Amino acid sequence: MTFTRGNRAILEHREKGRELHLFELVRPGVYRYVGQMEYAGYELYPGVPDRNNRPRTAIVFYLRPIAS
Repeated sequence: MTFTRGNRAILEHREKGRELHLFELVRPGVYRYVGQMEYAGYELYPGVPDRNNRPRTAIVFYLRPIAS
């Protein structure tokens, strides 16, 4: 994974003045709103290889709820 598109948006949401809202999957096609969050860090982990068996890296973001 790379820090592009959505991943980059998470990293830069404060600098860009954007809100970050978290939803979780309940079942296919159904999501539950968790709340507004802010970026609190990330870690990189070895991920599952891609379809060509090349190693991938997973980005795990840490988010902190914003008190309402």
